[in-house]
Amino acid sequence: MSNDVDVALARPATLCAFCPKMCRSACPVAEAEKRETVTPWSKMSLVHLGRTGQVPLSSTGAQKALEACTGCGACVEQCAHGNPVSEALFAARSLAETPRSKLYAEQFRKTGDVKGRDHARVVDGLEKNRDASVAYFPGCARAGHDGRVAIDKDLRALERAFGHRIPVTEVSLGAQCCGYPVYIDGHVDLVEENLLKMAQVFGGHEVVVTPDPGCAYMFTTVRNALVGRSRGARSFPQVLPLVEALGARSERFEGAARDVVVRYHDPCYLARRGRSFDAPRRLLQAATGRPPLEFVRHHDDADCAGGGGGYPVSNKEGAREMARRRASPDSQGEESADVVVTACPSARRNFERAGLRARDIVDVILGEL
Repeated sequence: MSNDVDVALARPATLCAFCPKMCRSACPVAEAEKRETVTPWSKMSLVHLGRTGQVPLSSTGAQKALEACTGCGACVEQCAHGNPVSEALFAARSLAETPRSKLYAEQFRKTGDVKGRDHARVVDGLEKNRDASVAYFPGCARAGHDGRVAIDKDLRALERAFGHRIPVTEVSLGAQCCGYPVYIDGHVDLVEENLLKMAQVFGGHEVVVTPDPGCAYMFTTVRNALVGRSRGARSFPQVLPLVEALGARSERFEGAARDVVVRYHDPCYLARRGRSFDAPRRLLQAATGRPPLEFVRHHDDADCAGGGGGYPVSNKEGAREMARRRASPDSQGEESADVVVTACPSARRNFERAGLRARDIVDVILGEL
């Protein structure tokens, strides 16, 4: 075990290992899988045993347990110490070295994308201007999964909000991802290298807007944590989630989806971690003419939809069960909605994987339901 990782894990792993499991019911993964081995206490106790040499984290069972985390941060809300459980588990994954983690790291080193995709092809032909004060960065979830149609919608929403076209940031093979897919596997060296590359990509812009809350988190919270170690990270522009940029101009979308009844899902990296609550609700109220319906648990108490932390890759059925639990009648309250809406591509996609109807907030404010 490297000394840096051992130092980073020492306090959080020890605190959890000797804790009386106060956050047991807060973990959506443990609730979905119904296994004691994936509670926050159990996973962090495993990390404690691993760093003290009592259990090999490279064993199959340990690897599966460490990957049973979406990074939602719900357990921290119940922890008296505010223990960074997700961050510790992500760091510990670098010691487990799963075959998937090794493959993703290798692909990322070669192409800047864990699946070896070339995102420049997806945005080919779109306007780019390195000197534009505001620019749009799609991220892997949009470019790699949702594709050009979703990107075009984002850009149309931005044009309506700003009154002029917003160019796309330059992306190229090797510099095209926020680094979240390697961050969750504890590859801090790759994250730092990527921050340096993306600082150059974003160099001419004052503000970069992204539809992916995970990307915004990487370019703000994670970048700030690494700024002392990543030389070029200081030159970053301001990075905003798309809904924050649009929400400041919500009046531009009034009546776009009049009388449609929507229920809003707070994404973990936007709400609990990003503290963005008002902007998406302002947009939905402007577009539909009424406040969105809320889940029983919402804002920073919202349940996770299961799309983060690489969990849909390591446990597809577990991730789907989390989405089903999130959208169950018990979690929705009495008043029915026409559609569940979210501001996170990964959350929306996981709802869809579970066979549920969910739409992106951009679809609503453009009136394209």
